[in-house]
Amino acid sequence: MLPTRQASARQDTVLYTGAALVDGTADHPLYDITLVSRSGVIAWVGPTAQLPPAWSEQGHAVDASGSALLPAFVDSHTHVTLPGGARFMERGFDQREDLLSHVAHNLEIASRWGIRWQRDLGSPIRTDPSTGSVEALTLGRSTERLYQGSGAPRLAKAGAWIARSGFLPEGFPLHVADRAALLDAAKAQIEAGADLVKVMVDSGSSTDSAWSASDLRELVALCNAAGRKVAAHATTRAAAAAAVEAGVDSIEHGTDLDERTIDLMVEKGTYLVTTLSVYESWRSFGRTTDIPEYASEQGRVRSTRLGSLAAASARRASEAGVAIAAGTDAGGGSPRANQLAWEFELLVRAGITPRNALAAVTWRGGGLLGKEEAGRLRVGDPADFVLVHGDPLSDPRALWRIWWVSWLDEVSLRRMAE
Repeated sequence: MLPTRQASARQDTVLYTGAALVDGTADHPLYDITLVSRSGVIAWVGPTAQLPPAWSEQGHAVDASGSALLPAFVDSHTHVTLPGGARFMERGFDQREDLLSHVAHNLEIASRWGIRWQRDLGSPIRTDPSTGSVEALTLGRSTERLYQGSGAPRLAKAGAWIARSGFLPEGFPLHVADRAALLDAAKAQIEAGADLVKVMVDSGSSTDSAWSASDLRELVALCNAAGRKVAAHATTRAAAAAAVEAGVDSIEHGTDLDERTIDLMVEKGTYLVTTLSVYESWRSFGRTTDIPEYASEQGRVRSTRLGSLAAASARRASEAGVAIAAGTDAGGGSPRANQLAWEFELLVRAGITPRNALAAVTWRGGGLLGKEEAGRLRVGDPADFVLVHGDPLSDPRALWRIWWVSWLDEVSLRRMAE
């Protein structure tokens, strides 16, 4: 006997009752909130006392009392083809099959830790054996199947890094020598299916940038005309200044920002994508490895200095009104793909308010992606959220205590009810 439409509706409906809503838009939780998820969409959310009686009679009930209800997370800077770790640069030269296995693992652990959206900001270039084409691994046909699972994070892909010749080892980025080649490389990435373009603006010198503001302005115009945003890797003052003046959409890392650049970011609406966990990760390697880059006295001093610079830049930018989105730099840096909670914790430690730090890992990241539903909880939006034990507004470590991931656990709940 086929199930009736009413029975099917009950199976597709889940009520989460008694939670504290913490969504990065207020400084305090809203208590005793119920959210109704129906067929993967938010059908109702509000105070439990106002829940329409019809909803209380439908579907499964999940007791969320004592939990904080948060929007799903947005990791605004990651590299899904790479695993991270203390030898993260070496891993960029792994065999193609190994890199693909990193993709599968990274997507799985990110999803289980509440990350629903990611910006991938660079993958190694490899030859696709099925087509013979040489391309950024994230844009290859055989890689695309890995993104298709219903539980996998939704991915915006930049393709390959674009860098001035000699800045990174061969095999990592698209190396270009001049403005014309820079523009050609951006066109090639867009034609290959890139959702955004990533340019390395650091030059290797703290006093100069790899590209002038004029060069970058032409890049921005080309990409914007094609409906693409430009993400600029800039850790030095000189690189960040040139990129912001040119009108890029985001400064990635922003380790050392001066006041003039911060003011210009506010004026132009430029995002800062923080990756504080990279330097904190390096500091941890000083205690878990004997690799000189991290464990030597020079290495320890460098990690601490860069971490302090990045934290101070993020704090000043936030206080000035710069829109901050948060990233792990997983893979392309040393953190892992499921460690966005670490970035949130470090933002709070840097002096950014918990509300703004939570916004950075949720709806601010959605704004940078251009996805209004990402990192938000509104009727009609996808029912993408997590339940955590504790209040992240008063306990920054609460994001490590996820016990329910809606897009994964609702599937299990329905299977058990069948």
